[in-house]
Amino acid sequence: MTDVSRVGLVGLGFISPYHAAGIRECAPGAEIIGVDSNEQARRQSELRGVVSGTLGSVKELIAAAPQVVHVLTPPDAHAAVAVPLLEAGIDVFLEKPLAHRPEAGEQISNAAQRSGARVGVGHSQLFYSTWERARALLAEGHIGQVRQVDVVARKPLGFLWANDVRPWVMRGSTNVLFEVAPHAFAQLLDVVPEGDVEVHSVRTGSVQRLPNGVEFYRQWDVLGSAADIGVRISLSYEEAFAESSIAIRGTLGSILVDFEHNTLVAPRRSSAAFDVEPVLQSVGTAASILAGAAASFARVVAGKAGVRRLGSEYATSIRRSIACFYEARKRGAIDPRHALALGRRVVSLASHVADASGRQVSCGASTGAAAATPAPRPSREPQVLVVGGTGFIGAEFVRQLATREPVRVVARNVAKAQRQFAGLEVDVVPGDVRDTDGLMRHVTPATAVFHLVFGRGSTWRDLEETDVRPAIALADACLARGVERFVYTSSIAIYDAGRRNHVITESTPANRGVQRVAPYARSKVVVEQHLMKLHRDRGFPVTIVRPGIVLGRQSDPVHWGVAAWPYPNVAVHWGSGRHPLPIVLVEDVAAALVLLRGANGVSGESFNLAAPGCITAEDYLEELSRASGSRLLRTTRPAPSLYLGAIGKWLLKLPSRSGAPFPSYADCRGRSFASPFDCSKAIKLLGWSPVSDRADLLHRAVTEPAKDWAR
Repeated sequence: MTDVSRVGLVGLGFISPYHAAGIRECAPGAEIIGVDSNEQARRQSELRGVVSGTLGSVKELIAAAPQVVHVLTPPDAHAAVAVPLLEAGIDVFLEKPLAHRPEAGEQISNAAQRSGARVGVGHSQLFYSTWERARALLAEGHIGQVRQVDVVARKPLGFLWANDVRPWVMRGSTNVLFEVAPHAFAQLLDVVPEGDVEVHSVRTGSVQRLPNGVEFYRQWDVLGSAADIGVRISLSYEEAFAESSIAIRGTLGSILVDFEHNTLVAPRRSSAAFDVEPVLQSVGTAASILAGAAASFARVVAGKAGVRRLGSEYATSIRRSIACFYEARKRGAIDPRHALALGRRVVSLASHVADASGRQVSCGASTGAAAATPAPRPSREPQVLVVGGTGFIGAEFVRQLATREPVRVVARNVAKAQRQFAGLEVDVVPGDVRDTDGLMRHVTPATAVFHLVFGRGSTWRDLEETDVRPAIALADACLARGVERFVYTSSIAIYDAGRRNHVITESTPANRGVQRVAPYARSKVVVEQHLMKLHRDRGFPVTIVRPGIVLGRQSDPVHWGVAAWPYPNVAVHWGSGRHPLPIVLVEDVAAALVLLRGANGVSGESFNLAAPGCITAEDYLEELSRASGSRLLRTTRPAPSLYLGAIGKWLLKLPSRSGAPFPSYADCRGRSFASPFDCSKAIKLLGWSPVSDRADLLHRAVTEPAKDWAR
C-alpha cells in the first residue's frame, strides 16, 4: 500500500499521459493535479482524464500539499519549478535531464539536501528491458573488463523538418545536448566508472539555420575516454534511417543493445575450436535477434489489445522507471539510475560537449520576422474579424485582405501575430475561440466574421471541445448581434471521394460512414448542419467554403491528403496514386475568401475550392523526390487492403473496450480521390480564378515547398 494520495504534474505536454498512467499503477486512487501555464493544455488534460484537476501555478500546487510532484517542463525551467517544491519538503521526480546547466543542477541538489526531500531523475531508457538485461550481464562479468563504449543515437527530429522553433530544444545551438542527447549520455555513464568523461574532440556538421536565427547542428560526433575506457558518441537528427544503440566491448566478449528494435546480442569467448567459435557466435546472435523481434511483436499486439503492462517499450520503460522510484521511496532509498549523482554527471557531460564544440550556447538573436516592427493600429476601424487568422490559410487571407481594408485578427499570442502582420493594416487583439463573450466585444452588426479555426486533437471529445462547441457558440452570438456575414471554413474531408466517375459538387451529401469513423470530418459536418439550420430558420447570413488539399508557400510537403507517411521519406499511396488530386494553392483559397468579403447573393451557399485536377499522387511524389533531392520509398495500398487492415486493428483493440467505431469502407476508399471535383460554382458565382496550369501549379504547390523541406 502506498502513502501517496496526491501527486502533481507540472507541464502537461506530450509525455504527461505516460507519467499519469505510471502514477496510477503504483499509487492507485491518488489524486493527480496538473499545472501548466497554457490554459488549453490544462483543459485538454482534464478532458482526457490525464489529471483529476488543474491549477495555474506551482505556488497553488504547493498549497495543495502533494506528496510527490513530477516536473515535465523543458529543462531550463526545472530548477525554477523544483527548488520551491523541494524547499516545501515535497519529493520531486524530474523528467530527464536534471537541468539545462550544471549550476541549475547544483541549485536543485542543494535544495534537496537542505530539506531532506527526495529527487529522482527519470532517464527512462535505462529501464528498457534490453538495457536491464545488459546491466545484469555487465554486473556478472559476462564480457570481462570494459574497454570501449560506442553510443549511437541517430533519429530524425520532427521539429527540424517542420522548422518549428517553439520548443526549447530549437532555441539554442547546444540545447539538443540537454534535451534529447541525455538519453545517450545516461546510457554511457551507466556503464563507465564514477567520474566525468574526458571529452577529447567534438565534430559538428549538417547545419540548419532556423527562422529564429539559431544554427542547429544535425550531426555531433564525440571522442572521449573514461579512465582506460574509450568512448565514442554519434548523435544525428537528420531525416534518415533511425538507429539507436550502445555497443560495449570487453576483454571476454561484447554487448550490443539495439534500442530501436529492442534486441540484445552478447557474443563472448568460448572453449570451442578457433574455426567453430565464429559459427556458434553467429547462430547465437541470430537466435537472440529473432527472440527479441518476436517478443517486441508480441508486446505491440498485446498493447493494441489493451494489456497496458505489455505495451510499447517506450511507454513501459516510463512506467517501470516511475514504479522503481515510488518503490524505493517507500524504503527511503533511491535507485542509482534515478540518483542525483548520475543526473549531475549527465548534465556535466552535456556541458563539456557543448564547451568543446565551440557552438553558440544560448539562443541567438532572432532575425527576420521576429525582429520586424510590430504592426501599427489601422487607420480606421476594421469591419472584418478573423478568427484563426494566424494559421496557414488564415494568415494568407489576412495578408491579402489587409491590402484592401483594415482587418482585425484574434490571436492567443499577440506579439507573434503582430510580427507576422508587420506593416499591414491589421489590428491584433488577444482572445481565444472558446471565449465567445471576449470575441463578441469586437463584433458589431456591420462586421463580417471569418472563421478559419483548425480544431486541435484527434478524438471526437477533443474536437467537440476545441472546434464544434466554440464555432456553434460564436455563430449563435453573431446571429443575435445581426452580423453582416459569417464565413465558415470546412473541409472536403466530409465526402466519400473514392467512387470513380462520381463527380463531387457542393450538392454532394456528406458521407455518413466517413463521419462515423473520422472525428475531424464529423466535427465539420456538425457545425455545417447547425449553421445551415440557422440560415433556413432565421436567415443567418452564412457561407461555407471547403478547401481541397491546400499547398503552397511554407506548406509541409509530407501531406496526408496525398499519401500516408509512416516516415517522412516513406509514402504509401491511397489506392493507385493515379487519380488527379483536388489540389489548390493557399493563395487561391485566400483569394476566394477575399472575393466572399464583397460578394452578393452568397448567403446560404457553399463552395468547394480546388483547381481542376491535373496532378496525381504519383506526379506529386515524383516532383517532391526530384526537387528535394531525397529518394522516397513508395508503395500502393488499395482500398480493400486498407479496409481489412483497419478491421484487423479494430479486432485487436476489442479487448481493451476502447469504443473505437467499426471501420468504414467509404473512409478507406475516399482517401484515393478517385472521384473528380467540380468546383466551377466558385468560378461562376465569385469570379474565382485558381491557378490551373499544370506546370505552374506543380512548381508552386510542390517544387518550392520541397526545396525548403530539403534545406
